[in-house]
Order: sequence, then structure tokens, then C-alpha cells
Amino acid sequence: MIKIFLYTALLAFAVTSHAQGLLSSAARWYIADTVSGQCILKNHSLHPVYSNQRPIEVTGGINYHPAFLLNRQSKVSFDIGDLDIHQATFFTVYQLKDTIVENMIWHIEKEGKPQLLLTNKRMADFDKYKYMNFFDLHPLSPKIQVYEQTKEMDSLPIILQQWNIGQAPSAPKLPVQNLDGSISELIAFTKNLSKAEKLKIESYLALKYGITLSEPEGTYLNSAGEILWNGVKNNGFHHNVTGIGRDDSSGLHQIIATSSNHPELLSIRLKQDFKNNEFIIWGDNNLSMIPKTENGQLARLHRTWMMSISSTETNSFKTEIILDTKQIFTPGHSTPVFWLAIDSTESADFSASHTQYIRAVNIDTKGFAHFNIELKKNPAGKLYFSFITGQELMMTTQINEPTCDGSIKGQLKIKIIGGTAPYGLTITDKNHASTQLFAEESNSLKTIQDISPGFYVLEVKDAHQQVYTDTIIVNNLDGPNPIGIRNEYILSKDQNLLLNASETMEPGVSYIWEGPNHFSSSNPKITVQEKGVYHLNVSKNGCTNIRTIYVLGAPVNNFRDYILYPNPSEGIFNIKILLYHPASIEVTVYTSNGIPVIQQKVFGADHYILTNKLTESGIYFINLDSNNSSLTKKLIITH
Repeated sequence: MIKIFLYTALLAFAVTSHAQGLLSSAARWYIADTVSGQCILKNHSLHPVYSNQRPIEVTGGINYHPAFLLNRQSKVSFDIGDLDIHQATFFTVYQLKDTIVENMIWHIEKEGKPQLLLTNKRMADFDKYKYMNFFDLHPLSPKIQVYEQTKEMDSLPIILQQWNIGQAPSAPKLPVQNLDGSISELIAFTKNLSKAEKLKIESYLALKYGITLSEPEGTYLNSAGEILWNGVKNNGFHHNVTGIGRDDSSGLHQIIATSSNHPELLSIRLKQDFKNNEFIIWGDNNLSMIPKTENGQLARLHRTWMMSISSTETNSFKTEIILDTKQIFTPGHSTPVFWLAIDSTESADFSASHTQYIRAVNIDTKGFAHFNIELKKNPAGKLYFSFITGQELMMTTQINEPTCDGSIKGQLKIKIIGGTAPYGLTITDKNHASTQLFAEESNSLKTIQDISPGFYVLEVKDAHQQVYTDTIIVNNLDGPNPIGIRNEYILSKDQNLLLNASETMEPGVSYIWEGPNHFSSSNPKITVQEKGVYHLNVSKNGCTNIRTIYVLGAPVNNFRDYILYPNPSEGIFNIKILLYHPASIEVTVYTSNGIPVIQQKVFGADHYILTNKLTESGIYFINLDSNNSSLTKKLIITH
């Protein structure tokens, strides 16, 4: 891992040094780099301007690029002389370790007096006594901070200016601590940039460091101003946007990338070379990393990714997709098999007829699943993908429902995945009547015509007697649909669950409920007192709709599932949290002496994957608070 990190970082930096265009006009440009295990800051002419006094082991960074680490005692200053910044635009890429106190990012002194000051909470102009405050929803994630100013030019000549990185001014005394974190890149222009120019620089930094842009409208540009990712058109997938690609004018050559929001959850590596202005960019829908069960389909994760491919010359790219299986909420198997599902159609419904399934080449000792895939550019320039935790032999079914009047016949399209040919396929209906078919190869479709509504059991057996079974429901396409009934409910501790299937339904509909312990009712309204699987059959004039409803037991608290890993850890640790209901979570990490060292608050979701880092060995306690629910986990850090 370290070898890859070093190679990627040095390659990216070497190309950056020859950047042309807008970036080459920067007045000051400093980039973190590693040389022989030593972390340094370089300017874009490759001459070191500051370095640590002793070599350090390269163990981290941002999106496979190095990060220059600073602590409370670090003193880093650049002499910027008579640089005229009365009109200026600053770009800063940083990441915090400590969010309890306000951290100094940098400040500029003129003739020994502070003028501009950036912290993780505000931008201050001491010359004009102006402040710009901001609130950070994800304080531990890497940041791109942009500041622009226009002031009157100094009437007196500027002789001495210092750009102080990570340290607070000695006077006046401020309630700010020196930076405990890292700096990856600093860019200063002695002019105001246009909206498009700023977006070009932000896009370059966002793609380089795996940071998702939110403004303006989450659109990414290359150095020529061409749109690589349209945040408006892709708004359903504008989360954790990441990319690989090459842009010679901005000096970017990224061959492996992961989102800095969830490092290493998903990484994609190019296994060939990019031509100039070729990019592969992806984002996700931010849904949970939990398999969802859909009628006839394999249990894909709720989270789906959309990928955009920008290229004028190359039509296919050999890549490796790497998934951290430890970050998936799934019961798992004793010998799990991970599959990549790819849908290249605009429907993104992962139907059997147009979905490609690729098995992981291997799962390494750290729990990373590796997939080799040749990504092919299609006319739309984008595709959709997700993941499946399954077994060696599987089957997926595309159900084409019949209409009530028979004008459209029912149809099943069945695709067998994995295993060893030949295969035997058995389809059994509710009356135990069976149909047997044979297939000579996997990933080919078998079509069953004239399927009537009802329950069916599908079983496939391969040449080695491996078996995969699935139960599907075929409904009438235009039959009555009780849209007021959800697929999942949670029992309350103190009251029963009332389900009313007749809401929004027209008259003349009949209802049949079936549930645990021989529960049965023909009333559209039922009172549920027991958890389990319930079936609802709704019919009118011979047209039917069958629904399966899962009722979960009353939770002890709002935490549905939670995993802390690795534990013990060498510094970096992750917390997977799944809630019954969307809610905020306050995370506090304490030392064994009760001293808080990390505080974090996240909100707006029912699932979270949080990554943090501790630099000191010892025993820590992690406290999670959500909706009056509290959990405490012990964590051991060993360095």
C-alpha cells in the first residue's frame, strides 16, 4: 500500500510541476510531497521550501496524495516579500485531527502585524476588522477552503510579509490553537478570479484529493472549461464524488482514487494509461451499505454508484475496482462471494437482460474485494454499478407482469450466474406444478412465457450439485396496488401496529392477510402484535396484487447495528452505525482519564460510516449518542 501511495504521489506531483494555463499564473503554490520517507512542502518548481527536520514514515494522506503534518508546536513560515495581495484569491486544502478547539490554518503578517487569518471556523481581515464565519458539517473530513478579497492598494511600499502556516499570531491573543492536522496544498493568486476560473481550480483540487464539491451546483470542469461532471443532471448521485483522469494543463494525472469522505470504501485504479483530458468520475446516491431485497432480483446494496466517462479517443479502460467489504452491513456467509453488478442503460434498474455480473478476483487478508473490469464507454457516457454479497451460484429474474385483460402476457427472464454448466432449472407454482429446463452456459437468458400471477419457487442446480433457490411473486401489471402499505415496519414497545390496506384504494377490493402462527384475516385493517413476515393479497375482479411485509421487533434503542473496527487499531479506526430511524449522532472519543480528544456530530441519515485517527497509543472509549440512546465502546490503539 505504501509503495502505491508513494508512486502515485510522486507521479502526480511530477506532472503538476509542468502545469500550464491558469495554475501556472499562481503567485504562490505549495504542495505536500514525500521524498525518501520525508514529508516536505514543495513549490511548483520542485524546490523544497520547508521540510520536517527528521524523516517520518508515510502512513497517511488524502486520496493517495501526501499530507504535510503539523502539530501544536510546528512553526512553518514562507517569506512572501512584497507580494501585492490587495486583490487575491486563496485556495487551501487541509484536514483536522482535533475538532474540539478552533484550529488555526494560516495567517499572513505584514511588517510583523497579522492581516489575514484563516481558521476552521472563520476568515478574519484584521486590517478591516471584518469576519466571515462558517459552519462545518463534517469537521474531520478534508476541506477545500476558498477566500477572495478586493481591497485598496497600500499607499506605502510593502517590505516584509510572512505566510505562517498552522500557527496563531503572537499578538493579539486569540482563542485559537495552532493547527493539529495537515496541509496538502496552498495556492495564491494576486488577482480576483472569475466564477469559471475558480471552479477550474476547485475541480482540480477536488478530483486530486477526493473531495466532493457542493458549489456551484457540484459541477466539475477540466482546465479548458469543459464539463466533466454535471452536478445538476447527476443530482441523485452527487455524493462522495471521486475521479481518476489526466489534465496536462492543470498537471493532474490521477490513476487511483477514493472518496475522502469514506477513505478506501471504494477505490478505482486504472491499469493502463490515460490520454490528455480523459476522465472517469463517479458518485453515489448516499443510501445505506445494506443489501435490499427486491422481487426476483439479487440482493444488491441500497447504495448505487453512477460513473461518467469522458474520452474522445479511448473507448475502453482496463481498471481494478476495490471494495472494503468490512464497511458493508450484511449478515455475510462463511465463505462470502462478492459480485459487481453493472447496468449501462439509462433505466438503471439492474434488470437481468442488461446487467453484467463480475465476480471478485479475490478478497485479501484486509477484507478488500478486488474486481477486474474493462469499462466501456457507451453513447450516454455513463453507467451504474453496485455490489452483491452472495454465493458461487446465483440466479436473477426479470419479471414482466401480465395485464388483467390478458392483452400482455406474463413473462420471466432468468439469468444464471456463476457455478459450473450445465444447469438444471426447476420452476414450481403454488399448486406444486413444476417446469424443468436446462441451460448450457451462465449469463445467458432463459425466457418463460405465459406466466400467471402467483407465488413461484425457482431452483437452479449446477454440474457440481450446488443449489440456489429463490421465491418470486408475479402480480397483475394493472391490478389493485395498496400503495399505503410499506415493505417494512417496526413494532413499538408500548402500542400495537395498525395496518390499513384500504387507504387510497377504490371500493370493491377484497383483502387477505396472512402472518406468523397461522394468522389470517379478510379485514383490510389489522392490528399487528407480533413480529415476523406478513403477506397481503389484494384482488378485484380477478386481478391480484400480493405484497410481503416485514415487521421487526421493538428496538431497545435507536441503534440497529454498530461495528467498531479494526480493534485493536494502529491509529485509523472506523465505526459503522445503522439506525432504526434517521437521527443525528454525537460521537465523543475519550482517553482512559476521561479527557475528550475527538468530538463529531453527524445528522440527516439512518446510516453512517465514520473514519477517525488517533496518534497516541492507549485505551480509549467511544461514546455514541442518538435520540436519547447511548452506547460506549472500548478502543485500543497500538503504534
